[in-house]
Amino acid sequence: MSIKKEPFRTYTLEEERKWKPKQDTMTVRLNEQERYNLMKAKKLLNIPSDSKALKFVFKVGLENLINTFGEETLAYLFNPKRVKLSEK
Repeated sequence: MSIKKEPFRTYTLEEERKWKPKQDTMTVRLNEQERYNLMKAKKLLNIPSDSKALKFVFKVGLENLINTFGEETLAYLFNPKRVKLSEK
């Protein structure tokens, strides 16, 4: 027999809540081309969920960027304080 739970009442102790990792929820807006690419990725990877497909594609894309260019090169290329070298 299970416990009958009341709505809007927490059943976890304060100590248990401290150990749970916090989740970050965000809203993502996609234009037509981005939505098409996401649907294509979902079909190719056989992932029905938008969020899971986005997370997977993000992880693979980030790893490929780092493996291809390296973290130092990417940090240099996208540094907003980077100055153009003068031509001689």
